[in-house]
Amino acid sequence: MAGTTYALIEAPAHGASLLVLVVAIGGGLALIAFVFSPSGGSANPMMPLAIFASRQFSAANAVTSSSSERSAECFFLLVAFLQISLGYSP
Repeated sequence: MAGTTYALIEAPAHGASLLVLVVAIGGGLALIAFVFSPSGGSANPMMPLAIFASRQFSAANAVTSSSSERSAECFFLLVAFLQISLGYSP
């Protein structure tokens, strides 16, 4: 995750440089390996991926995520309105 985050942060400043591409590809491969590894090699993983097969669990997470995103969008638009339309300083 650190490699992918680094690549996303540094890509606008450095473009598609060799370092950014290598780190992004490495991070993507590590993420794929993590998802497809059988429980990360542990007999008792902290978050078993099989739990996402439950429709109730997945629906509850989708609703929670959606409401959190809407709250963040509301605060962002409120701040943008105050700064752009009403002329308040950051």
